[in-house]
Amino acid sequence: MVAEKPVGIATGPLVDALLGLCEDPVMILDGDGGVLAANVAAETALVDPIGVSLLERGGDAARSAFAAALAGRAASFGAALGGRHLSFKLAPAGPGVARVVASGRETAEAIQERRDTFHRVLDALPIGVNIFSPRTMSTFYMNDAFVTIHGWPREIVADSRALHEHTMPDPEVRRRVLGQINADVASGDPSRMRWIVEIVTQDGERRHLVAANTPMPELELQVGTLQDITELWRARTELQHAQRMESLGRLAGGVAHDFNNLLTSILGNLSLAQVEAGAAPREYLSEIERAATSAAALTRQLLSFSRRQVIEPRVLDLGAALRRLERLLIRTLGEDIELRVSARARGRVRVDPAQLEQIVVNLAVNARDAMPKGGQLVIETADIVLEADYPRRHGGGGVGPHVMLAVLDTGGGLSEEVRSRLFEPFFTTKPPGAGTGLGLAMVHGAVKQNGGLVDVYSEPGRGTTFKIYFPAVQEAAEELPAPACAGEPPRGSETILLVEDDPGVRSLASRMLGGLGYHVVATASAAEALAVIHARSGGPLDLLFTDLVLPGRSGRELAEALVTEGAVNQVLFTSGYTEDVVLRHGVLAGGIAFLPKPYTRDLLARKVREVLDASRV
Repeated sequence: MVAEKPVGIATGPLVDALLGLCEDPVMILDGDGGVLAANVAAETALVDPIGVSLLERGGDAARSAFAAALAGRAASFGAALGGRHLSFKLAPAGPGVARVVASGRETAEAIQERRDTFHRVLDALPIGVNIFSPRTMSTFYMNDAFVTIHGWPREIVADSRALHEHTMPDPEVRRRVLGQINADVASGDPSRMRWIVEIVTQDGERRHLVAANTPMPELELQVGTLQDITELWRARTELQHAQRMESLGRLAGGVAHDFNNLLTSILGNLSLAQVEAGAAPREYLSEIERAATSAAALTRQLLSFSRRQVIEPRVLDLGAALRRLERLLIRTLGEDIELRVSARARGRVRVDPAQLEQIVVNLAVNARDAMPKGGQLVIETADIVLEADYPRRHGGGGVGPHVMLAVLDTGGGLSEEVRSRLFEPFFTTKPPGAGTGLGLAMVHGAVKQNGGLVDVYSEPGRGTTFKIYFPAVQEAAEELPAPACAGEPPRGSETILLVEDDPGVRSLASRMLGGLGYHVVATASAAEALAVIHARSGGPLDLLFTDLVLPGRSGRELAEALVTEGAVNQVLFTSGYTEDVVLRHGVLAGGIAFLPKPYTRDLLARKVREVLDASRV
């Protein structure tokens, strides 16, 4: 407690106010050394000094200095109080008054010792710490871990420009990374002041670091922290690789299972056809055709989910495209499911028409299976604008004007666990034999390959909604060709140079084209084709039909040579691959005629006729 104030001693409001203005600890002592008054700094620094004699804390030196102050002489002494070493100055409160004013200040040695202790604590931390001025970029302190994590000498780490040049030697990478960091720092938004960066150490090791800044505006400083996550990053990469391998394993197992079933059907029907060729070969051959068609469809699904299917994007009006599919969807859904189509979008999109049909039909079939007792399927379109945060929260995609395609069903909905695995290849909730599990994987791959974004909303008991967003384009919608009519395929009499290195396919294509009335010159390589061309006389051949992948020169190189020489009028490519030079990320380059494998006699006939007739337009 504060000693009772004698009459005549000025310790009222004015003195209290003056004491409060002092930043250093200040006390007024009575003649016995008891504390009459003390400011907040004294109470904080001296750890409850009130009621405890300062003389008892300071020992003989304090008592000697106190006696001198009472005698009218200024004096000083040192004392360790509250874990801090303070230097006290004592002075008489006034002539003839047995009162002493004592003020304490931490000694320079104590301040340095405290600073050293603080540094030792920071140096013991496993994360890097850098205290710097964001205005001048000058460093006030960096701990040992900050230097060690960078893997360069301290003098380089201390120079921010030299540090950036050494740890990010690629100027373009350095410009991009620092530009992003500077923009985030300038924003003043604390949520943006965390980055993952890749650096190169003096030994050439690549490290991944998490850097973060904490602004301290009252001190005009920032505290930067740095953590080495290289091992964590490596473990994450290995985990992703393991997950990909697991996915590929599921893919391989599923493919082997389904193709073995298809091959069993093919080989079984073939053996029946061989044994009973005289009885009913057409029935067995039809079974073989159906099995082979299923195999081709499964291959297309595999290519689609892996985004390797060859696509030919067209500018489409989604509403018109849906109206073309409406009759097919009604047949697919059956009588128990009501279909409602609402096409409100005015924007156009650039999408492969065949893949758009696959997307819509697969989602419709998925909805049908989710409503075994019937229900309602709603397909609608709308014009929307995606803000910057939407693609970031939903796995990528663009921003700005988009056209949304939504497919809603009134089925049983999906759990969180099922929804999180919905687009995995071969994942299905159907019983064995009821589906391959590729339908939604195909939808996801096809949407991504066409530059779109797909998301799913569902809760158990509340149905499921798939929302697909395609970037809107300004061009006018293209008019799609009418579906080919059933009947005899188109024929011709032109001369076709066939280049195919696979003997079986070459023989098959030659027989099919010859049967359609064409004159076929069949060769097995680019070199053989060139030899045939150079040996013959007369005008150019009507069509070059060539595989893209050939021994020696590729089909593309052969075509360029023959077109340059004026030896052929038209070119039609074919291939079972998608990583060919006429394709960009699976998208067919403009002006290229392409027939993917496998193809049937009807498909070959119509494509050849289309290419030949195009030269007459």
